[in-house]
Formats: sequence, C-alpha cells, structure tokens
Amino acid sequence: MFHSVQLGALHMAVFMKRELIWFCSVAEDDGVLTRAFKQIRTKGAVAISFTLFGTSLLFIGCHFKALEGNNDARVADYKFINKNLKLPRAVVENPLQPHLPDADMRFDAVFWGGDMNFRIIKERETVLKMIDRAHKHQHPHFEQLLENDELTICMNSGEIFDGFQEGRISFPPTYKFDPGTDNYDTSPKYRIPSYTDRILFKSKKRHGVICMKYLSADAVQSSDHRPVYGLYHVNLKPGRDTIPLSGGQFKRDIYVSAAKRRAIRRVAATIKPQTGAAKSSICSVM
Repeated sequence: MFHSVQLGALHMAVFMKRELIWFCSVAEDDGVLTRAFKQIRTKGAVAISFTLFGTSLLFIGCHFKALEGNNDARVADYKFINKNLKLPRAVVENPLQPHLPDADMRFDAVFWGGDMNFRIIKERETVLKMIDRAHKHQHPHFEQLLENDELTICMNSGEIFDGFQEGRISFPPTYKFDPGTDNYDTSPKYRIPSYTDRILFKSKKRHGVICMKYLSADAVQSSDHRPVYGLYHVNLKPGRDTIPLSGGQFKRDIYVSAAKRRAIRRVAATIKPQTGAAKSSICSVM
C-alpha cells in the first residue's frame, strides 16, 4: 500500500508494485463532505494525488446522494466536490500559480469512481425486460438502458464530468440486489435496477488514458451492490528533477502484517490434518 485516506465511511487506498514507488512524488490526500450535517460522514469524496515519473495523477472515490428523482442533488455533489478538493496543495496554496477552479483540471490524468447513485429513468418492469433481452444475446449490450441513465444524459449535455470518458458498459445494472442472490430488489421499496457504481477517467493528453477492461464483479454478492472494476493503460511522461520524490516510502506496517498472514497460510497448507480433526482456514486443531 502506497497511500490511503479515510473520511468517515469513505475510504481509498492506492497499491503499487514496490519498484514503482521509487519514482513517485510524496502522496497528498483530501476529503470533502456533502451532507448538511458534517457529523454524518457517509456522503462526499476522498482523493489521493501524486506524480508518477512526470505524470500527475488524481484518484477520487465518491458517494453521491441517493434516492430516485434526486438527480439535481447528485449533480450538485459532483460540482461541490470538484470545486472544493484542495489538491495539489502546491498549486492551490501558491498565490503565484494560476488558480484552476476545478480539481480535475489540475492533473494530467484523473480517475473518478464510486457509488454515484445515478438512476435509470424507466419503469422497473420495463428495465427488467430490457435486461432479460440483453442477456439472451451472445454478446450482451446495454445501450438501450444507458439512453435512460441519468449520468449518461448529464454527461452528453455537458452538465457534469466535462472531458471525462467511461469504458463500454457490457454488464447489467449493479444496483439493487437482494444480498447473497442475483435477484434485483424484492423489498417493499422495489427499487429500479440502475448503474449506480461507475468509474470515469480523464486525460489532458489525447488518448493519454485507454480503458482496456470495464466489468462488474458478479460473483461478489455480500452487498446490495455489485462492485465494478477497470483496467487502464496510461501513457506516462518522463520524470523531472523538480519533483520531490517520496523516497520509496509505503505503509510498512500493512506490508509486515500481510507477510505474516501469507506465512501462516503457507505453514497451514503443509500440515496434513488427522482423520476427523476439526479444521479452520489457518490451522488444524489436533
């Protein structure tokens, strides 16, 4: 783990191959809350920024306001977060630097993901039928659903996420499921399936970031959401001598803890339990 940040229920961590850490600047982080009552820290965003070689990177994890019909509040959350993230501090706090109003304009590449809570504006039964039709194709596509997706509509109109892109969505809506099942919400609220969980990206340089893979993790059923993940190719600029490097620093305590757990698993895997012995994931009880 190179760096992490937490603000209430919001959390983000950046992991990296150890050989790359030597070419990173000192990481910075910030957080913005969007609830009226700041004591309830569940809505807003956390962010981590650093420079890798000569390319400045910004990662944002967010949780926008929920509920169907609340699109204006989600748009307001995006604008408030983008305006109030104070990264990089060398630019924000330097009066001699030209001040860019939004955080996403201050970096070479930006990745913005999270539970954005944007909904599909269609009747539930219509959405379910469209999902079923898509699944029957050999190569499912969900463009018809996205025509009624609030985020897609807002981006196409230029209202939010100017200059951002998203990988092709070839998976069904990721919200809301009955936990532990593949069934969309059967509670009395009977929520409309929607693409609440998204990853968007932006680059100052044309084709500076290319999405290689963008999928949902359907096997993870512990939540009422399905996680989404992406794989991206980022063109990096050469390093500069003016960038203060981090000196190879990383979260050593987490590294040591992980190494101990791996060692325990390796030892446990070599022990052959006696017949009838009780078993656990890390040891055998004799």
